[in-house]
Amino acid sequence: MWHERGGVDTYTFKKLREPAWYWEIKNMAERKNRPIDVLLAELGKSIGLDELYFDDNDGCLLQFDDTITLLLLYESRQDFLYLFSFVQELPAENKEKVLRRLMEANYRWTETEGATLSLNPGEDNVVMTLQLSAVGLDLSVLEDTIGRFVDSVERWSKYLVNPVADVKLPKAAGNGSKDNGNDKGVAGGGNVPLIRA
Repeated sequence: MWHERGGVDTYTFKKLREPAWYWEIKNMAERKNRPIDVLLAELGKSIGLDELYFDDNDGCLLQFDDTITLLLLYESRQDFLYLFSFVQELPAENKEKVLRRLMEANYRWTETEGATLSLNPGEDNVVMTLQLSAVGLDLSVLEDTIGRFVDSVERWSKYLVNPVADVKLPKAAGNGSKDNGNDKGVAGGGNVPLIRA
């Protein structure tokens, strides 16, 4: 596993008198009180799932329209929430052209709603990843971010199936255009200006 979960040491230092299930329940109860767990439960209720929670690895899978699977992964040490999704397999033809297009889309994140397109190491699977700070994250921001992320995965999936047709970008303000006279790159639809050196 690429990250360490908080609370793992509890198992190492447990008292011998209590059975193992006692510690599992204790850790689960502590985890349900974390702000990120409360937020995930709120998200579940807002989308009609009464019990939405992280598994033992702090991951949670959601599926949209039976086509897009989203992994929410919480990294407790730095308080980040990661969004991961498989987009599509890299087409066998014109790989260089397609990879160049994906790299261009990553530039300033303007064509990926703030996320990053990449290849799964050792495979031709294109994945999309987004890192969010969980500090102060609220339900409306999380819902909006997930919606834009899933829309972006869907657009890029269609492109990879048919790379002749280019990606249709949303007509939202703040998609990196110079329409307002200043050249501010904006990630995720205009809410957070990127800082350039």
